[in-house]
Amino acid sequence: MIRALALAALVGCKARQGESPDPARKPPPDALRQYTEADLAIADYQTMDAAVAAGRGARDKLAIVTIARGEIRENDFTAYACGEHGPFSMFLTIPEHLRDRIRAVPKNARGACPRVLVRVRSIEPASSGGHRAADGTWVTEESESKIVMAETLAIFDVTPQPPTPPPTGVQFARIDDIVLSKFKGGEVAELALRAMAPSEYSTHVTMRTCEEDSEVVEFPDEKLDSALQHVTACHAIRFKLRPRGGPDLAGQRIEGELITIGGVAR
Repeated sequence: MIRALALAALVGCKARQGESPDPARKPPPDALRQYTEADLAIADYQTMDAAVAAGRGARDKLAIVTIARGEIRENDFTAYACGEHGPFSMFLTIPEHLRDRIRAVPKNARGACPRVLVRVRSIEPASSGGHRAADGTWVTEESESKIVMAETLAIFDVTPQPPTPPPTGVQFARIDDIVLSKFKGGEVAELALRAMAPSEYSTHVTMRTCEEDSEVVEFPDEKLDSALQHVTACHAIRFKLRPRGGPDLAGQRIEGELITIGGVAR
């Protein structure tokens, strides 16, 4: 028997790069219009479970899903459906005009899950494979779990949340403002951070934000005996962002070069 050939990496890579499975396919003529509450009533699917049940027939159709926000990458983010039970994962695009609303979507299903109107790009099995039958024919096997890639059209039930005003000489004061920006590297951020306990194999310092849903910031050039490693309580850490890395299922990787700890240069 030949075991599953993972398609999740291929499909997920396209999703993380913000691409359609068919880059040559032109968007529907109404793709750029502004959507309102009235469009929810005429959506083809009132739940993502229903869209997933339709499979490839849902391509280019509108669906409503209530979501919590997961990992954010350069062009898309992982979304988790609230109150739905189908085995699927979602990658939703990040339109420029919806960034402040995406920032306001709760993380990890905390708080009320907002309704989102999406246009389904593709629904594919998370993995597929098969085996050779006794008569020599190939039997294809697809996983029950699906990967949904969709275009985000409108987000309801949230108040747009603009970036937090940063201190003088700083471009970013929150981790969400970094990952939802188009940073290229060289920008300065200042976040409340504390060091994580190091692994015996670590060659850099890993820190966590002091926000409720903490995120990781890595300092590759800081040795384990550096001043950063001893920041076990929350301190204002100012650092210069390194260039954006490639797409990653775990979200946008943030790496920095230390400037100051609590306002003191190091």
